[in-house]
Amino acid sequence: MVTGQTQNSKSRQNLVGLARETIERNILNGVFRPDQRLVEAELASKLGISRTPVREALRQLETRGYVVKRDHAGYFVVYHAPEDIKDILELRQVLEVAAIRLACDRASQDSIDRAAQYLANWDEDFAQLKSSGLSQDKLYDEGWNKLFRWNNLFHQEFYNASGNKLLVSNIESLRQLDRLKRISRFFRYEDLLAFRQQHYRILEAVTQRNKTKAERAVRLHLETLYRFYRVFL
Repeated sequence: MVTGQTQNSKSRQNLVGLARETIERNILNGVFRPDQRLVEAELASKLGISRTPVREALRQLETRGYVVKRDHAGYFVVYHAPEDIKDILELRQVLEVAAIRLACDRASQDSIDRAAQYLANWDEDFAQLKSSGLSQDKLYDEGWNKLFRWNNLFHQEFYNASGNKLLVSNIESLRQLDRLKRISRFFRYEDLLAFRQQHYRILEAVTQRNKTKAERAVRLHLETLYRFYRVFL
């Protein structure tokens, strides 16, 4: 039998989860910008809930590295300095190289086929975006966020194919922190095509079970991303 106290506890947990997921999504999507102050009362009002679950959600997001609490000023979206981004990308390279080497051994044909389909979907959406003649701002607002889904699914497929859940969890945490800088606002069509070519090289290497080739492709992909950070930070 569920008591009233248990029901209230579950209700509070649900509200905390709602607040945490909403705030996290807004941070990752660039609605809340790096170093922006997050006011509990404003967030609670927008979500239609009390400040208590919002406060707990912010505490949880602090432990995950999305926000930071400053004395007497409240919570702010984390801002990553250039040296922080360098550290993140260096660690990503170590972990993602390990994952792709394992994927070369462990990826099933179904997994490889799904990854190939995600790239085909990316190509289709990219062709539509390019023919639409979107401006640079529109490409970011309507284009990259749409393509990012296929990009994420492609990479996630091979992370999962490594068969190492702890490795996958750590990579995903770093990828989310990395997205806070939103360098994709500066991507041009030519840049997206370069990423496309790199994705196909990764796919080809895993299909061939060629660890050396796969590692080289992943390193090149991350080095390309780091060049963007160095230019636009």
